[in-house]
Amino acid sequence: GTMFEVDVSDGVATEVGTLSGGHIGGVFVGDPPPGASVAFQQDVAGYYGTVDTFLQENLPSADNSLAAELSVDGDDPGGTGLDSQILLRFDDIFGDGPGQIPTGPGVTINWALLELMATNAGDGGALHRMLQPWTDSDTWDLLGNGVQANGVEALLTADLVAGENVGVPLNLSSFDVTASLQAWLAAPESNRGWALLPIGSNGWDFYSAEGATPPRLIVNYVPEPGTLAMLLAGSAGLLVYGWGRRKRLAVLTRFESDVRTMFRLTVVAVVLGLFVGVGHAEVVMETVPVGDPGNVDDVYGFGRVDYTYRIGKYEVTAGQYSDFLNAVAATDPHGLYNSNMDSDSWGWSCRITQNNASGSYTY
Repeated sequence: GTMFEVDVSDGVATEVGTLSGGHIGGVFVGDPPPGASVAFQQDVAGYYGTVDTFLQENLPSADNSLAAELSVDGDDPGGTGLDSQILLRFDDIFGDGPGQIPTGPGVTINWALLELMATNAGDGGALHRMLQPWTDSDTWDLLGNGVQANGVEALLTADLVAGENVGVPLNLSSFDVTASLQAWLAAPESNRGWALLPIGSNGWDFYSAEGATPPRLIVNYVPEPGTLAMLLAGSAGLLVYGWGRRKRLAVLTRFESDVRTMFRLTVVAVVLGLFVGVGHAEVVMETVPVGDPGNVDDVYGFGRVDYTYRIGKYEVTAGQYSDFLNAVAATDPHGLYNSNMDSDSWGWSCRITQNNASGSYTY
């Protein structure tokens, strides 16, 4: 997962340090209340509903249903100006079965992420919800000159432009598809997936459902009121457990520059496990030295360092913060947010802040 490193001056240790782990982007405890999270990825946990292909203007009759990689490009082959388009859909995601998103009148979707593992960095693509049925054996010709974003074949306006102005790097990237999932929840039968249409001449490729790292859809939703009440009843102890006040972590009375402390609050872990339905990964919060002029053992006199750990709108203890990461790190290594989270695209999850500090800090 993303590494947060804290490098402080020599002195007396406090319970701060390196965080290594990840969490589902946007899962949080606070405002609004957390919901349930489900993930859909081909051949994972019994899910086999991912359908995808890509259409080639250069090879208009090519059937790419078994291709391990998909490509969206506005110039393929180079210099021709011909398009390649991607079609991607997750079937059977709504329903009353295990691992599905329920469709009752009280269900709401908090957020949804689409994860794609790039095999070739490029300009990206525009995700338009498809309006017409399609299959993974369709070709450029079979769909009548590819897909048109005209309000008939696909929505005129894209729900998301992946890589807009910055491109998409050669790694696993997450994209906010909340608008699409909210629309499909309102009318599940309208889920015909997306057409990814080119936005530039530098093609972007990523693994398909047949590839090494298939696309993954992660959805966080609030269940119907009755189901939510059961979840909240189980978390009553958590919600009153130490949230709210800023807390300065206790400064130890002896020099401990190399001590590691694992924080584990079982009640928090259990409740968060209920919310997100995943196991625990190890998140170590390393004890590192800092200064405190009020401590007789501090021969360096670097001054006090206060840390605030925040989940959602709540300031929490180091243990609660660590346990939150542990509760969800097992499923997504791409969701940790740093100290400038207010400028992040999903800037409402976790952060660490500090003040009155000496030394250097990298989050």
